[in-house]
Amino acid sequence: MLLHVLAAYAVIMSIAVLINLLCANGLDFDGTGTWATAIMYAAANVLTMGFGEVNVSTKGAYFVGLAQMALGLMLNVVCFAVVVSKFQQPRSRLIFASHFCVTRRDGARVLLIRLANRRCNLILNPEIRVLFLTPHATKEGESFVAQNELRSRRR
Repeated sequence: MLLHVLAAYAVIMSIAVLINLLCANGLDFDGTGTWATAIMYAAANVLTMGFGEVNVSTKGAYFVGLAQMALGLMLNVVCFAVVVSKFQQPRSRLIFASHFCVTRRDGARVLLIRLANRRCNLILNPEIRVLFLTPHATKEGESFVAQNELRSRRR
């Protein structure tokens, strides 16, 4: 997702630079209307939402700058939302004990596994899937590791 946001910045900056070159006579920084002036004006408008050191001498260049600032504002909001959403997605930090226990409960064999939550928050509706791996040999002599899922039961 971050690459998408960076690509969007690159596309909007490129479009802004081309538009700035088309109306370069309204931009006065070094008096030449060069690529450097167009890039500086686009970067100042899109990234910082300000005119920067480029002096605007026509109303057309002024309104082009305002449009670039509006696009930059929208893009900055999207980028901020992406960053915030990454922090708001909780990641589990579970620690499993190094030993487990097989015992009987209500006449049935059960596997007891102890785990801890390092985040110290509540885990709502946990879903656990336990696979028991066993070596298996076919009648043809091929061997592989079979996965047998153990049924879990909540109390």
